[in-house]
Amino acid sequence: MVNFIFFLFVIGITMFSNHPLFLGITCVGAWTNCIFMKGKQAAKSCCLLFVPVCTIVPFINVLNVHKGVTVLFYLNDNPITLEACIYGLVQAVLLGSVILWFSCVNESITSDKWIYLLGRRFPTLGLLVSMVLRFIPLLKHRLGEIRQGQHCMGRKQGVRQFFKELSILTAWSLEASIDTADSMEARGYGLKGRSSYHLFRFRKQDAYILTVILLLGSFVALAVWSGRGDIYYYPEIRFLKQDVFSVISLVSFAILNFLPLILEGIEREKKHEFVRVEEG
Repeated sequence: MVNFIFFLFVIGITMFSNHPLFLGITCVGAWTNCIFMKGKQAAKSCCLLFVPVCTIVPFINVLNVHKGVTVLFYLNDNPITLEACIYGLVQAVLLGSVILWFSCVNESITSDKWIYLLGRRFPTLGLLVSMVLRFIPLLKHRLGEIRQGQHCMGRKQGVRQFFKELSILTAWSLEASIDTADSMEARGYGLKGRSSYHLFRFRKQDAYILTVILLLGSFVALAVWSGRGDIYYYPEIRFLKQDVFSVISLVSFAILNFLPLILEGIEREKKHEFVRVEEG
């Protein structure tokens, strides 16, 4: 629940703010948390998603939106403005950051956690979300097994072979989904009064962390709702409300984004202190 509320605040604030400083903070936070949770090798896969988004979205916005007072040049008698370029880049950073945050969600909140969170009140939704989140990794694993089997049979790679493997993968996935649904129904999943075993316990430490997340997230959400996270890009770039409250909200949002890293640093320092005491 603590992880869910953390990502709910971070992703929600990111989606409803177009302020470049807010988006810069969430972009750096998303990258840092993604590498922290998934390892340095995840940076390559993140780049494969982030770089095309940051390239395509501004390009599409510039070609379709011709508002703005600062005209850079004309393309087919259509003005290409600086405001359209900046707005497209801001929206690309927003979309890329949201994708990275959802990648962290997929790594942090596993399928068993989703079922624990939603299984009691929304059993169908909990099962659906857990199946969707593990769908792509499971497809990659199954496709690898299919290709290994086809390679052992002496089949050569090609367009025709690819579509054959895709057909096998589709049939396998559909059958597995039906088997999963039937299995959960046979076990009484979603029935009233059905108990379930889990290892999750809400401790005092979770309560403290949840309180910090709620305070920081609510403060930043209030700032965004009051217009501190807004900015006009057309016809010219103009900030709406900039005051001390805006600066404090930016600092609070930065702390919220890097809270997992801060907590991990505190835990490691405690472990090192414990080891030094034991050795002494």
